[in-house]
Amino acid sequence: IKNLNQKEIINIENSNLSNNYLNLIIQSVQNYLHDFIEIVEHLTVWLELEIPSYNDTNDFCIATQNEILDEIA
Repeated sequence: IKNLNQKEIINIENSNLSNNYLNLIIQSVQNYLHDFIEIVEHLTVWLELEIPSYNDTNDFCIATQNEILDEIA
């Protein structure tokens, strides 16, 4: 019984290490995507300034961001 309990403790520790590792990976991906989305927003503003005919409504801004975010997904 003691050996079984020790294995459970080891498995829990390994699981916690795996969870911590996965959390680090997820956090780095979230940070990357956050930075990428900021770039997309800046590019959208730039496009609106460069192509004034598209700036008549907010539709261009929304459509452009949605298209880019759809490509990411």
